[in-house]
Amino acid sequence: MKLSKDKVNYLIFEGGGGKGVTYIGALEALEELGILRFTEKNIGEKVVTHLAPNCLKGVAGTSVGSLFALLVSLGYNSQEIRELLKSNLTDEFLDTIEFGLIQSIYSQLTEQSFVKDPQLEISTNFVENKWSSFLQKQEKSFKDLFAYPLKMIKQANYYILSMFIKFLLYYESRKIKNEKPSNETETTFIPTLRDFAQSKTLKNAVDKILDKPADALNSLKYEFGFFLGNGAREVIDRLIEERTGVKNCTFNQFYEILGIDLVITSFDLQTKQVEYLRKDSKWKNLCVADAVRMSISIPLVFKPVVINMKDEFILPITDDVSYAHYFIDGGAANNFPLHVFDDREDKLNPYVLGFTLSYKRQYNPFIEEITFFEYLEDVFLSVLKQTTNLQFKKKEEQEQVIELDPEYIKVLDFSFDEIPEKTIQKAKKKTLEYFK
Repeated sequence: MKLSKDKVNYLIFEGGGGKGVTYIGALEALEELGILRFTEKNIGEKVVTHLAPNCLKGVAGTSVGSLFALLVSLGYNSQEIRELLKSNLTDEFLDTIEFGLIQSIYSQLTEQSFVKDPQLEISTNFVENKWSSFLQKQEKSFKDLFAYPLKMIKQANYYILSMFIKFLLYYESRKIKNEKPSNETETTFIPTLRDFAQSKTLKNAVDKILDKPADALNSLKYEFGFFLGNGAREVIDRLIEERTGVKNCTFNQFYEILGIDLVITSFDLQTKQVEYLRKDSKWKNLCVADAVRMSISIPLVFKPVVINMKDEFILPITDDVSYAHYFIDGGAANNFPLHVFDDREDKLNPYVLGFTLSYKRQYNPFIEEITFFEYLEDVFLSVLKQTTNLQFKKKEEQEQVIELDPEYIKVLDFSFDEIPEKTIQKAKKKTLEYFK
């Protein structure tokens, strides 16, 4: 059964990477309808906006949906979210590629949310250590003697390969921009690299990977992702502190200050279970910024967040990762936490309104063929959509969900010099029409 605007007490946002910018249109509509209302509050010496009393009771989301759920519950309006996304978050989200650094959670003991991995950390004085080890050996062999130069040749090959790929990417980007070098023919060497030239975020990511190829490959092989993601965590924590006055704000503190039941999803690879991170659970003392960082851990792009879980205690990893729980993007198992506010197992909460994203491929007249990277995106989105579809227990539950069309926006597009206005307005119109 469709909701009237006075019945909306809870909002749910599906995951979908960069496609989530479409939600701005939905938020504009909710503000216009009076579903989202704001009030001013004093936080320290500053005056900030919060959601008005009795506006919403709870907000939930997965991946980028968790970020929107957070921003809405903090009282950021659609215009503020626009400005935030236009500020180019790529460099802060895709922060650093450094083998031996792993992302964990904040605690007062460690006073940071990442830690060096002693098992995998690359020694900065490799030459000295290797030679010293060789000299101290009782039995020396040619294999030991040549171990270091072979290692260096291997790492040099990484850099030679990266320089070659960089040249090809540069060549391809010039062809797309029609800035042809002299004597250039019409032949396109690598059509599958068009995505990198067309997406600012992807090109940024590839540049960083190719700048540190050895670290990148080792990070992917041993730490299961390229980017540490601590920059994303710091951005999120600043946004929370801006509206709560609390650095490293926990779920308990968040609810006490804002009165909103925020629910973030993440997937525990150790237990193969979805975890719903919220105030009235074992996660109540977890920093909200850590929870969102866990939820946006897109596999392979970001390193997982590793946590030491002992009974009901949630602790950071400080030394050995061998016993850690690895947390990744909640979309791996539940990309749309539709039922987190249910009072009964067999019935969807009648005051819940959900927003999902259409993943149908759009025809783009500027692209003549599907590239390898578009193929990978399609595979990834198919998995996400399947985990969304599994959340519907009954067909009539779809009447409490508005599906928005993100059009050409890519999953890994985080940079928006200009917000895609046509897409935003379509989402706004679709939301307004729902309540007619």
